[in-house]
Amino acid sequence: MSALHDMVFSIWKTATQMAPYLLLGFAAAGIMAAFLSPTLIKRHLGAGGMLSVVKASLLGVPLPLCSCGVIPVAFSLRKGGASRGATLAFLISTPQTGVDSIAVTYGMLGPIMAVIRPAAAFLTGLLGGCLAEKLEPSGTSLPDPEKMAADAGSADASAGRQRWWQTAFQHGFVSVPRDTAKPIVFGLIISGALAALLPDDFFAGSLGRGPLAILVMILAGIPVYVCATASVPIAAVLILKGVSPGAALAFLISGPATNMATVAMIWTSLGPRSLAAYLASIAASAFGLGLLLDALPITQQVQTAAAMACHGETSPAGIISALLLAAVLFPALWHNGRRLLPRPSAAGRSSGRRIILEIEGMSCEHCASTVRTALLRCSGVAHVEVDRLGGTASIAGGDMNIAEMTEAVRKAGYNARPVPADRE
Repeated sequence: MSALHDMVFSIWKTATQMAPYLLLGFAAAGIMAAFLSPTLIKRHLGAGGMLSVVKASLLGVPLPLCSCGVIPVAFSLRKGGASRGATLAFLISTPQTGVDSIAVTYGMLGPIMAVIRPAAAFLTGLLGGCLAEKLEPSGTSLPDPEKMAADAGSADASAGRQRWWQTAFQHGFVSVPRDTAKPIVFGLIISGALAALLPDDFFAGSLGRGPLAILVMILAGIPVYVCATASVPIAAVLILKGVSPGAALAFLISGPATNMATVAMIWTSLGPRSLAAYLASIAASAFGLGLLLDALPITQQVQTAAAMACHGETSPAGIISALLLAAVLFPALWHNGRRLLPRPSAAGRSSGRRIILEIEGMSCEHCASTVRTALLRCSGVAHVEVDRLGGTASIAGGDMNIAEMTEAVRKAGYNARPVPADRE
């Protein structure tokens, strides 16, 4: 019973340390979604060569997408003309970090790791993208720049139909938590169990640092998938128990970056050489950057920050933030695929046309949010309800154009077709 008490107490303490930064990260993720146009992203990644790889890797660093949610976005980039190298760089750098995980890393591992971690994500994506360009040059025909510019202008002009703060709230505090709630709770439970059951300095000695420790952390991180944010408390406890910061960094790179769905997508869509570049760049970067971090005279600061996060006193602000975080995460955990925001009234839905589209390719709540945003930008659309599990979108409004809506969904990276009236 004492071990269970210690575990629960450790989970609560970690949550109070993590919650303020995670809520801040959710807000930042929502604001990014409100102002970052998908068409603008595609336009900058279709040129091919090193510049597009650099842009793709750099762009992926702040985006709060897990290695599952990044797949449809990468598909969209690829179909929009992005090169193999740019697509792979985006697939590698994006799930390793994001504005939410950077904020949590700052709170639990200190400012040094908050800088090193996104830098590692960028360098890993850059390495993978360059390898892919060398091993398997892209032969994709690129879209017409003038057409893409016109599409971007059209999307930007229509974005005002939904207030930016509504989009920000929907994405930051509904869509992102639905994608990350289970991994975050899983990470808290694992970190609590490690803190309660393992004595301090359990990993000290040869297993705690050096090439062997880094290799063990890479091998542990690849099969046990955790999202970028959920991996932070686990890394903090591992450091507390004697794992070196470099080995912890290797875990932070390999765990979030790898996913079997991503592996399958790269194999089928980009080719076996791109898959080899993907796996080699993640393993090499995790190993090399882990060794480099341990060789720098900054490991003590990282260890101190991790110890303070795990053993620090809870503050009133931390307690309030943890309660708010619970209010955000628990509805997301039990969400059954329907929107948590209030639905339009029956009178509001029946006052105009109602169209239902079948949507193919939605794998997470970010997908649902992307589809919803794309449809809200179409002319005549007033309300959109996306059922990710059912694979449908219900659109209400006035003078709506089905062809425009299906094209908008297609440009977002998904397939759409209207549902016949007898099946509604």
